Amino acid sequence: MRVCLRLPAYSASAKVICFIGKLRQRDRRISTDLGSLLQDFPRGAFEAGFYMKNSLQPEYGRMIVADFDKAKMGLDFRKPVFTEGAMRFNSQGVGTGLVVNDGASGEIYGGLRWPDFADKKGWLSARLGDGGFRVVSNDNTKELVAIDNFGGIYLNGDVYVKGKRLEEQRAEAANPWMDWRYLSFGIFFTAINFLIMRRSARKSG
Repeated sequence: MRVCLRLPAYSASAKVICFIGKLRQRDRRISTDLGSLLQDFPRGAFEAGFYMKNSLQPEYGRMIVADFDKAKMGLDFRKPVFTEGAMRFNSQGVGTGLVVNDGASGEIYGGLRWPDFADKKGWLSARLGDGGFRVVSNDNTKELVAIDNFGGIYLNGDVYVKGKRLEEQRAEAANPWMDWRYLSFGIFFTAINFLIMRRSARKSG
């Protein structure tokens, strides 16, 4: 176990605390001492819990390495609420985002729309996995949307546009009398024909 407290020389207000090691159930004395140590500091006394500066090898260095086969959870942030995001990172294209299964299951990254793209606005891009991308129901029993790497988009459900189901809009378009513009034109045309026929009848009478 290792507990370290550091006050960087470049800032008197930037306080850092870090704990490295493991606590077992039988390590009661250690856990008690650690709890007493942390309780001596007031709430909100530390600006950062873990800080590294220019200490990693830029080509192959890894900031945190987990060398075990299985555990329940990676980062447990169920209690706190982060008012400016649970995580922020700089992403500049493919390979700099969240890579899943070494890229075999895809990646979410930010940056330009394409490399050297003229429009410099930032885009959020999802790079598909080897099979594609899909959206499933909450109980993981139904595939709602699937997109493959050949441009195929599969929708397994109703599609709504502006609150109306697409099939209903198609039915209305197929029947012109369902559109008030066609209906108004039809009434107007019928009225004109009626007036013409009536006038013709009067002249012949």
